[in-house]
Amino acid sequence: MKINIEWLLTEKCNYTCEYCALYNNKIEPELNTKKIFRFLKNIKFLQIKNSFEFFIFGGEPFLHPKIDQILSILKKLKINYAIQTNGSLYEKIIKLNNIYDFKFKISIHPTQINKNYLNNLKKIISNTKNLESIDFMFVENSNLKIYFEIKKYFNNTILCPISNFLVEGFDESLKSYNKLFKNHLKNKTSNILFEKIWIKPKNNYRSFIWEEELNNKTPIKNCILNNGEIYDKFLLFDSNLKSFNCCFHQNNDIQNCPHTKCFYS
Repeated sequence: MKINIEWLLTEKCNYTCEYCALYNNKIEPELNTKKIFRFLKNIKFLQIKNSFEFFIFGGEPFLHPKIDQILSILKKLKINYAIQTNGSLYEKIIKLNNIYDFKFKISIHPTQINKNYLNNLKKIISNTKNLESIDFMFVENSNLKIYFEIKKYFNNTILCPISNFLVEGFDESLKSYNKLFKNHLKNKTSNILFEKIWIKPKNNYRSFIWEEELNNKTPIKNCILNNGEIYDKFLLFDSNLKSFNCCFHQNNDIQNCPHTKCFYS
């Protein structure tokens, strides 16, 4: 059985990206370590029995007050996993990566970059292991200068689309991204590495489906949260260690999912 498990470790974040659909205002519990251990032990059981992917994201996971203990448990249980981070807490990331040797991805959000960010990012790249990719969130063409600057230091820097999700105002960013992407697919001349998530039921790339939604003004009713992969089970857990259906709607009842407000529906 092929299982994908994602853990929304925290919705807390030190960034305020306008296009982010997470609420960032949820009161989160202070979980005791024993409860976290039991949760991860169950994850380990699933990993032993199945083809397995385990992904930890946020918010910013390295803001979690028990991130050190969580990484320690993951190492003790020998769980295979990857973490998504915005890379801003570079000293903590470097320190913990050297201790626990985890796989991770960095999401670059150009609207949040300050003058020190690129230098700190270089430190992460130079002083850590198992950095799988840098996902650069495309907001506008002028951000490509930053993209190419980062690509000098880490070749696997992927340009990712931004849709408006639950907020308004990023439709043009998505269309600009797709224009670049389509030109790349046609001419094969671009030295940009584009995100290429192919949605199998729809036979199209994710960003093109998002634009189709924009143009149609009606939901396609094709949930693409699983990034085009076909899993036997797709499980999501929140910061309370409770399962839920969608990382943008904390709702355990699929019948009440607000489809008309979500690009993932």
